[in-house]
Amino acid sequence: MAFLLRALFKALSRKRSRVAKTGFSLFIPIWAIIVSLIAYDLIDDKIFITGDIFQGVTYLISLVVLTAAIFFFFILGSLVSDLVTGSSRFHNRSFDSHLIRIGIRIGSIIICIAILIQGLHFIGFSLATVIAGAGVTGLAVALAAQSTLRNIFGSLMILLDKPFRVGQRIVVGDHDGVVEEIGLRSTRLRLLNGHVTSIPNERVADLEIENIGLRPFIKRVSSIHLTYGTPLDKINRAVSIIRETLTEEGKEKKETEESQAHLSLEHINRAEFPPRVFFDEFNEDSLNILMIYWYHPAEYWDFLAFGQWINEEIIRRFREEGIEFAFPTQTVQIESGQAAPFPTIAPEPGSGAL
Repeated sequence: MAFLLRALFKALSRKRSRVAKTGFSLFIPIWAIIVSLIAYDLIDDKIFITGDIFQGVTYLISLVVLTAAIFFFFILGSLVSDLVTGSSRFHNRSFDSHLIRIGIRIGSIIICIAILIQGLHFIGFSLATVIAGAGVTGLAVALAAQSTLRNIFGSLMILLDKPFRVGQRIVVGDHDGVVEEIGLRSTRLRLLNGHVTSIPNERVADLEIENIGLRPFIKRVSSIHLTYGTPLDKINRAVSIIRETLTEEGKEKKETEESQAHLSLEHINRAEFPPRVFFDEFNEDSLNILMIYWYHPAEYWDFLAFGQWINEEIIRRFREEGIEFAFPTQTVQIESGQAAPFPTIAPEPGSGAL
């Protein structure tokens, strides 16, 4: 009968929310308790059963009521956690909702354990025996589930420390991806190649975490190489061209710039992070111009589109000025003539050398 009732409630709540499904599940232990109490009333008043049979039936009914009560409070804890975390107060606060969900779940488990101990004592078991058995059982479970307990404590540390949240891109060890779920045992990442990996929370809590999703900007550091034959005035002109390209000094707006907001120079011209351009290095085969800018906000695809636009502008203006880009070269110098002999070393006096 209980299985039929469970199937009925499951069919009724199939297209409903998670809270509704959990609420329907509460009726099953309630129904079991009501039926058990009715059955006890029948055998106690209406059907005269005595002796060992009565004791056995009473014992069985008590176990059913105890089990149903434990399931009731466990499901009730899930329902309360869903109602609390589903409110608008916890919108976009996934860490707080996870922490409250775990706290309510632990509280419901403690209540279930207390009901179990008191129920067994009511049935007839000695309280000292029940507590001793619970202690031994708890110790055995703790020893057998050390890894699981470490992961649970790791998840609590993550939820309390809040190094990342669902939807952010992070780097944990060798894994780079977007956080999809923070569970009791593991954290699930969607890697950049599309694969899903689950990292135990024990490891996540111990490893260094780089939260890319919290970056306020994307920094670009690029080197532009000029040939060694470039005159000094053209080197300075190249630096000026790049600076003008990255700023709005003497630059006319293009139609593409006006139609695409992510190509606006306002994204890199911030008072605290202005673009930087310097002639900074003598490379083995080129003269190096260093270009640095910070793109706001940290939208990766817009950053790439902006970088392409800047590159096209630099190429176009360099060609107009006749400034050549360098490419890897190697100069080999060949000298003709007889090779000089190795110098001879005169022996020291008294060394006995012939």
